[in-house]
Amino acid sequence: SSGINAEYGQAMVFRKKFDEELKELTPDIANVMAACEEIRESEKFAKTLELILLIGNYMNSGSRNASTYGFKLNFLTKLQNTKTQDNRTNMLHFLADLLETKHPQWVNFKDDLKSVSKARRVCDDQLSKQLRGMKKSLGNLKRELEFHKTPESLDDQFGTRMSAFLEVAEDQYNKLETAYQSMGKYVTDLITYYGEDPKKTNIEDFFSDIITFCNDFEAARAENAKIRDAKKREELRRG
Repeated sequence: SSGINAEYGQAMVFRKKFDEELKELTPDIANVMAACEEIRESEKFAKTLELILLIGNYMNSGSRNASTYGFKLNFLTKLQNTKTQDNRTNMLHFLADLLETKHPQWVNFKDDLKSVSKARRVCDDQLSKQLRGMKKSLGNLKRELEFHKTPESLDDQFGTRMSAFLEVAEDQYNKLETAYQSMGKYVTDLITYYGEDPKKTNIEDFFSDIITFCNDFEAARAENAKIRDAKKREELRRG
């Protein structure tokens, strides 16, 4: 009947959408979890942050902020605004030079954080919304299938086919939901580890601050190299 055909059409649309969302959300969740692990486990990144703290405390010694034992992570994005005494370079140039000359084993910390740029594009609110939508659609399909326990005709394969799909889809959804809950714990633990409030800290901003810092740092390294080359050329010219 036309009613069954319409239902079948709607179910096929839902099935396609479900598969697409599953393919989209699974790597998104995995990328956020991988990024959290990379940030927590990178010794190079941790040592770089320690060095920033030391430089900051040294620069603050003798000022009103003399006992700055820590900093908020978004401070990393402001390092280029902290000028050195001669006003020609900033704290990032100083940090890049210090790492390259004294601690070259830490200078490529960006290489440890490969998943962060992918994770930054994941919107937690959107993820949560899509998961709720998937759950609701599965519930609707389940109710729909209650009417197809007894086929209307022998060629009514709707109930049989969609019941098989529903069984697989519910299992896939449950795994996705479990992964999402784990992701939430990873994110909360990471944000807390860095002394931020998980309720007030947006994870996209958190990742974005780290990416901005990495890019600014690489730019400062390149500028330092240009300055060194210019000095060498000047010395050769003076010869």
